[in-house]
Amino acid sequence: MPGIFWWIKPPGSSILSLKTRHLGSIRVPNGQLWDIIGNMIMKRIISLSRYLITLLLALLPFPLLADQGSPLQRYVETPDPSYGYQLVGELSVDGVEVYFLNMNSQSWRSADEVTPVVWNHWVTLIVPQQLSSSVANLIIVGGSTSAQPPEPDDVAQFVLIATATGAIQVVVQQVPSQPLHFSGLSEGLTEDALVAYSWRRVMETGDPTWAAYLPMTKAAVRTMDTAQEFFASSLGLVIDRFIVTGFSKRGATAWLTAVVDDRVVGVVPGMFNILHMADQLEHHYASYGFFSHALSDYEENGVMENIRAPEGELLGRIVDPISYREALTMPHLILNASGDEFFLPDASERYIGELPAEALQRIVPNTDHSGESKFEDLLAGLIAWYQMQLYGLERPELEWGLAAGGELEVGSSQIPLVARLWQASNPSARDFRLETVGDQAWHSSVITADADGRYRVSVPEPAQGYTAYMVELTYPGAAGIPQVYTTSVFVTPDEHPFELEDPLLNPKIPLYWRWQLARALAGFPDDYTRSELEQLLPIRVLGDYVHDLETLDAFLKQPGAVRACTAARLNVEAEEVGWYSTLYTLGETNIKYWQPYARAEQLYRDGKTAQAAGICFWLTLL
Repeated sequence: MPGIFWWIKPPGSSILSLKTRHLGSIRVPNGQLWDIIGNMIMKRIISLSRYLITLLLALLPFPLLADQGSPLQRYVETPDPSYGYQLVGELSVDGVEVYFLNMNSQSWRSADEVTPVVWNHWVTLIVPQQLSSSVANLIIVGGSTSAQPPEPDDVAQFVLIATATGAIQVVVQQVPSQPLHFSGLSEGLTEDALVAYSWRRVMETGDPTWAAYLPMTKAAVRTMDTAQEFFASSLGLVIDRFIVTGFSKRGATAWLTAVVDDRVVGVVPGMFNILHMADQLEHHYASYGFFSHALSDYEENGVMENIRAPEGELLGRIVDPISYREALTMPHLILNASGDEFFLPDASERYIGELPAEALQRIVPNTDHSGESKFEDLLAGLIAWYQMQLYGLERPELEWGLAAGGELEVGSSQIPLVARLWQASNPSARDFRLETVGDQAWHSSVITADADGRYRVSVPEPAQGYTAYMVELTYPGAAGIPQVYTTSVFVTPDEHPFELEDPLLNPKIPLYWRWQLARALAGFPDDYTRSELEQLLPIRVLGDYVHDLETLDAFLKQPGAVRACTAARLNVEAEEVGWYSTLYTLGETNIKYWQPYARAEQLYRDGKTAQAAGICFWLTLL
């Protein structure tokens, strides 16, 4: 096959027409037609002989890439002359002193890409008169930029936490700094629209610093710097450690802040139940048959479409906290909602066992992503965990698992005050969003431990639809506020009614794509014009980006894996095949296009270029 590309002649030479399924219609030099056919037949024989090998390669588990120099860490640690803060005001209220600081955390991107460039935040420091710990709570919240400091009512809940725990509260707002106005967009973006657009830019450019989670994390780290410096210089206080809390995308920020900064000794990520992002999005679709409207910004920016593409894999390595799990060694309290419109209630079971530290969780029933309907309950449980953590008290250890017959077994290192089984049913769908089942769907019953101190519950499959369930354990707290924790949510029957599926049409081999590019560059287009080929770009192939046709030409001229994997990528962009096209079925599992392609990329990174080339070439012969 290597020399075959040199047989392409420019327009005007003596040629024959050859039509094949994989090449489409091409023209080849007279006298060499049978050589090409022979090569093609031989390649097919070789590909078939490799079939079982490539099948095994495709099915071997490939590890999530570890932190390779961490663009996140580098971005956060890069000094920024924009950083600075000033004290704007202070007040005394309810036994605490409150200080309002205005802080610039950084400059993000350039002025020709986004405005404003400088991220500005209000930082509120709440110091209880009876200070009991040198550990402070850093609480990351959202909101739009404002010239005015927060009102006292805006910080009332944080004052309550300060007085209940005796710990300093450090509250940073406007994370992300928003709205932001991006070049080429007519309106400023906030919240999910801002984050989703930034993820799109990561996938398009390969530049990790486009991800909004990076400056959001840097804003949190700069807030800790600000608090420590202000307390030391103005109040003579030493704060050396932090517990970091955030909800929704600030929950992701809390996790990533814990990754990059060893001052973090505890983390409370709330309402961000999507670690192992690609798996979770597939789980989401497989449950609903669609992506929830809450994720529309991400769908519109191509995140779902490309989550299994190399571009999506790069994005996941940057923004998915599970990519940094080795660094998440501090105690966790993971807070989620049973009716979250963004994430599935049983999502945490897909990652919680991988966290290398104490990881207590609470899934609050009958509330949604906002948590508003159960705010007081959420806040009380959060304060109880804070107190146990800040006072150095031993928290209970929970472990659970499903037995072969579907029985949920729960063990606890401490005897709870009460244990409850919570469950909810939906007779028509595997869907437990609050907006679907309502705010009274989950109901509880008290359960008792067996003689060995373990709890065992069996939830029967419903006659119709699905039932979700979990066990909740309540324990004494440090100061009269009980601790409440839960297992993960489980669903019976443990089935998914839907599956992501792309069509499998007519993928083309590398020769076809090199021929199309050569014709287009010469001004004599065949199936694709120059403009149509440009629309297939950018693509990421074996760790490098192809942004233009000149680079594409160089890739298609390289032998082996680069050429074959480039063709495999072009087939996806040309919609001849999709990442979720089923290639074959193994047992009850459909093997999708993305799986062998991802294996090829991993093999290439491991230096096994011949195997990578074999897989990618096979993918062009489907």
